Amino acid sequence: MIGGRGTVFEVSAHGIERATSRAKLERLSIVIASSGNMKAGIKGSCQEPRLMPVRSSSCRPLVRRKTLIVGIMGYTIFLIAAAYATLYAVGPIDLQSSTEDLMSKQLSRESNRGSPDISKIQQCAIDNLHHNLSFLHNARAITTDELIARRDRLAAALVDSRVDAFAVEPGYTFQYYGNISQHDWEPWEPEERPFLMIVQPVVDRATGDITARTSFLSPHFEEGRVRMLGIPAPDELEIVTWEEHWSPYDTLLRETFGNKPGVKIMVDEEMRDYIVRGLSASGFQTVGLSTNVEAVRQTKSAAEIELLRAVNTGTVEAVRHMRPCKWFSLTSSSLCRSNVDADQELRVLYLA
Repeated sequence: MIGGRGTVFEVSAHGIERATSRAKLERLSIVIASSGNMKAGIKGSCQEPRLMPVRSSSCRPLVRRKTLIVGIMGYTIFLIAAAYATLYAVGPIDLQSSTEDLMSKQLSRESNRGSPDISKIQQCAIDNLHHNLSFLHNARAITTDELIARRDRLAAALVDSRVDAFAVEPGYTFQYYGNISQHDWEPWEPEERPFLMIVQPVVDRATGDITARTSFLSPHFEEGRVRMLGIPAPDELEIVTWEEHWSPYDTLLRETFGNKPGVKIMVDEEMRDYIVRGLSASGFQTVGLSTNVEAVRQTKSAAEIELLRAVNTGTVEAVRHMRPCKWFSLTSSSLCRSNVDADQELRVLYLA
C-alpha cells in the first residue's frame, strides 16, 4: 500500500485507517518516505486486542520471558514463606550444637568399633616408610675434617672482618662449628657458668694460609666433661679453666690473649647478654656478626646439600606413608606422636 507524500496509515483488523493521533502511531505504523526509499518502522503492541488477530512470531519470546519471570518470582516467594514458617514452628537452630551432636554420634559409632591403637598406627607408618628409602642413599654424616674446615673458613672471615676472635656458647652456632648443641651440654636449661668456644685466626706468613686456633673456656670442675663431649679437633683440646672465685673473662684475657689491650672479639647473636657485658667489663671490645662471618654458615657444602635434600624428602615421605594408617577418631596430638616416631625412625636409619 502506497499513500501520498508523508501519509501514514494504520493497519487493523477492519482495514486501513488514517492515523489521527500519536498514540495510534506508536502502536503500529508503516512510514513511507517521499524520497522513494522505503523505511519501515514496526512498533507492535502485543497487548492490543484489535491489532493483528494472529500475533507475529516476534512477540512470542517476550511472552515466554514474562511467564518465566513470573514463575521464578512465585517460586522464590514460596520458598521464603516456607522458611519463615519452619523457623516460627521450630525456633532458631543452633548450628554449633547440631554439629557437636553429629560428631558425638559419629564418634560413638566409631567407638563401638574400637578406639585406635596408637602403637599399631605408628608401626604401620614405620613399615610403610621402609618400603622406599632411596632418598637416604646420598646422605652422609658430616665428617671431622669438614667441621675443622668450617672453623678455618670462619677464621678467614674473621681476618676479612678485622677482628681478633669469635666467641660462642652452646647452641645452633656451636653445633655447626663444634658438633655440640645446647642439649648436649645442658639438657634442661643453659648453665649460669659460661662455657665458651673461642676461635682465633692464625695466618701463616710464608704461605698466607689461614687456620683456626680453637680453645674453650670452662669451669675447672667441668673440664673432664668437656673432654668427653668428643668435640672434633686436629689435636688435643685446648681448655682454659677458671675457679669459682675467679672472673672467667679476666682469665680468658690473661690465658688466651696475654692481657693484650683492646682485643676485638665478635660475639654470636645467641650469646646471652650477661656474658657480653662480662667480656666488655674485662676489657674486650665486643662487636656483632659481620656479613662475611654470616656467609660462612649460609654457604652450603655438597654434603650439607645432600642432607637437606634427604630431610625434605624424608619428611614428605613420612607424612605420605602415615596417611593409609589413620583412623577416624585419631586425634591431632596422637597423629603428631606417630609422625615423631616416624621422624625418629628416619634418624635411626640415617645413623645406621
